[in-house]
Amino acid sequence: MLQDAKTGGETLATQSLLCARNLTKHYGGVKALTGVSLELAPGEIHALCGENGAGKSTFIKILGGLVQPDDGEITIDGHQLKLGHRTDPRLISIVHQELAIVPTLSVLDNILLGGANQSAIYRRSQYRDSVREHLDSVGLSHIKLDAPASRLSLAECQLVEIARGMSRQAKVLLLDEPT
Repeated sequence: MLQDAKTGGETLATQSLLCARNLTKHYGGVKALTGVSLELAPGEIHALCGENGAGKSTFIKILGGLVQPDDGEITIDGHQLKLGHRTDPRLISIVHQELAIVPTLSVLDNILLGGANQSAIYRRSQYRDSVREHLDSVGLSHIKLDAPASRLSLAECQLVEIARGMSRQAKVLLLDEPT
């Protein structure tokens, strides 16, 4: 319990933004995760560290709904997620270890790719300013929005993916080894 500064009385701690409890995942006889829990409050930054094969990527994929856990639960802002179903990118946006850049698309289109608010047909011009801001914020102010992604270096592609994650304004942004 926390102390209320004005009244001196006890007050409840801030509600968790993300709460994962007892997540377990087995692949045959291999235990990828056993009873893993994590709780995040708004504004916090965490690093999840471990050796190769420790289950970090599996954990992130479970949070994103890409892998069905054998057991456990996940809530975001107090709402329980349906496990094994892709999580709305406005709730959890993930920058995966493997690049998801389409080389033949422009940088702008790669940023907009997969956004929850995008319909099959959208006006690119209405997103240019916000995409520019996100690219600038990750140090890519020199990159033209209409440049094909095939012209980017590996490091620039990774930064485009981070800008994509930020552009979704998700409640939680997860980075899976974006080196």
